[in-house]
Amino acid sequence: MSQKLDSFLSIMMQRDAAAAEREAASQARLDNAFAAMQTATAKLDGLIASMMQREADLDVRDYNRALDLRLACGSGPVEAKFNWMFGHGVTPRTHGKATKSQARFERLQVSLRKFVLWFTDNASATDLSKVFIQFNDAPRVSISGAEIKDFLLNHEDMSQVLESALIRVLRRDESHREPNSQGSTHYVGKEWARKVVAGGSTSACEELFYLRPKIQYNLAACKKVVVSLDMKQEGWASLTIDFRRCITYLIHPNLSGVSPVDVLHHHIDLMKILTQAAQEHMTKHAGAVIPMVEWEYEVALKTEHHMNGPESGFTTAFYSIPKDNQFMIVSPETIGLAKHTFLYSMVRMSYRSTKRKIPQGKRKKVLKRGRDGKFISSLDPEGSGASASDAASSA
Repeated sequence: MSQKLDSFLSIMMQRDAAAAEREAASQARLDNAFAAMQTATAKLDGLIASMMQREADLDVRDYNRALDLRLACGSGPVEAKFNWMFGHGVTPRTHGKATKSQARFERLQVSLRKFVLWFTDNASATDLSKVFIQFNDAPRVSISGAEIKDFLLNHEDMSQVLESALIRVLRRDESHREPNSQGSTHYVGKEWARKVVAGGSTSACEELFYLRPKIQYNLAACKKVVVSLDMKQEGWASLTIDFRRCITYLIHPNLSGVSPVDVLHHHIDLMKILTQAAQEHMTKHAGAVIPMVEWEYEVALKTEHHMNGPESGFTTAFYSIPKDNQFMIVSPETIGLAKHTFLYSMVRMSYRSTKRKIPQGKRKKVLKRGRDGKFISSLDPEGSGASASDAASSA
């Protein structure tokens, strides 16, 4: 009897031990599930916070773009800062007097007008045969007065040689620019983009990126890289790679009338390749720290920016220069002013090689006759001071 009782008690104890083990295992599973739920909740909270921050950033970006559009259309409460690139009427005169910047702009306009008139109206064939734009360092550039006249009169698009000279002008201007919180801009020619896409050697790409032509500013201070692109049949374009905002803009004037979605879809692979190459160069040679965030790609010029005419190169250069309201809509006359300014700067920069000063021309006089056949007036927009009688006698 006692043996049966001992056996029964042993069985009951085994059952109790097994139940305790099952309860402990169940409690462990519950603890693990609770810990997993806490981890998932923390991740979800982090994801929600990240999404809210991204929405806030997008709201700020949309607000800034809307502000830029209001400034571009002239209907916003904020006045755009005066910039010669925007032409007339951006900032009103104060009590009828020009500001210092406006006075400088107006003097520049007079010099540009005389510069253009000399090439188009006053220069002889012998004068035009001489070289006015010349750079002897690689890549070499040599442009005669006849070529400059063709650019001015025939509205030809920017040539391959002229693009190399333009990169020098932009790099020179950047070296004279005062540093600010936005950082400097590094300009790169089309040859670098062609070499990267073709799979050229790293050393050759690096040389084209920061050595040719020479730069006189600190590459480490650059927060933007502007790359010139020769799209052949599509004309000229450029990429603005912004390391501060982690975004790459495609500036393509000739495709501004096309849907931005289609343009981005067609060029997104090229944008990614050049952006990655620029990131590697800036990290290696400028110590740039690339944020570990998703990079954005956008088309800068929309339908309202559409420009008629073949001068996509100078239009691209105008919109590629960082400035207040960079993508503000401007008139073709403003693009023409930028074109004249670029050519003017190239001739000035070439003085050491050519020893040619900036030519100053005068508009040819137009004489009017009265009904009796006599000269009655002389139109001389440049203000030479000659009277109608003097003009008649000289004629």
